[in-house]
Amino acid sequence: MDIFVVLFFIGISSAAFSYFLSMALSKVAASYQDTYEHRMQQSLTELFLFVPVRQLLAIWLVVLLATFVLLWLFAITWIWLLLIITALIIGPWRFYQYLKRKRLKTFQRQLPDALLLLANILRSGGSMQAGLQFLAREMPVPLAQEMTLVTRQLRLGKSFADALSDLQQRVPSIELDRTVVALKLGYETGGQQAPLLERLAASMRKKLQLQQRILSLSAQGRIQGRVMTALPVFLCIVLWGMEKQVMQQLSTQHIGWALAVIMLCMLTAGHWLINRMLKIEVPL
Repeated sequence: MDIFVVLFFIGISSAAFSYFLSMALSKVAASYQDTYEHRMQQSLTELFLFVPVRQLLAIWLVVLLATFVLLWLFAITWIWLLLIITALIIGPWRFYQYLKRKRLKTFQRQLPDALLLLANILRSGGSMQAGLQFLAREMPVPLAQEMTLVTRQLRLGKSFADALSDLQQRVPSIELDRTVVALKLGYETGGQQAPLLERLAASMRKKLQLQQRILSLSAQGRIQGRVMTALPVFLCIVLWGMEKQVMQQLSTQHIGWALAVIMLCMLTAGHWLINRMLKIEVPL
């Protein structure tokens, strides 16, 4: 009789534990869906990539598992397996950051021409909304995409200031912030916006020219930094092919792993310092 009572209480406890565990997991899943998935979808939408996040995550997981199985079947050493899996995990996020930076730089290069066109339209008697529609129709992407979104918001009844504020959130840029401030002040006070837009365009052109000159002068330093960062890794690969037994012995010892960690830390710090020194901001 005592055994049945113990089994009964164990069953009740297991059922209660399973219930509370399922409730906790459902709350975690709901929180993930409301925060991370929504943020990821919003980040893709800002780049005008209208792809469901769940499909991308499913494809990424399938590729990750398939790569892991193939490498395991081909009996790849666990060091290379760890490196390849790490690259597959970090790679998509780094590619997204690259697309975001490239889109922002393209937008900044297009902005002076867009301001000149808008100033000419205002000088010829056109309205601000007509000028934005012209930019959305004639300018290349990504500026045309952003102007199209702004004009759609204006047609739906959104105020001019709110539409420009949304544009600032989508495209974080100092040049765009100055442009938005000038457009808001001119729209609210009714001042002469065309000369102000022309002066902003001229200032942006000078800044872009100076940035290009700095990049051209520092190109040799950046290349040297990349070569010096990649050289120890290349030498390790060459030594692994020439002296495989010695390198294998080094990879099985604690001192070898300690030296590898120290080398990676020093390479990372050196590469960061070189990029930091060559990153010169233009205060315009």
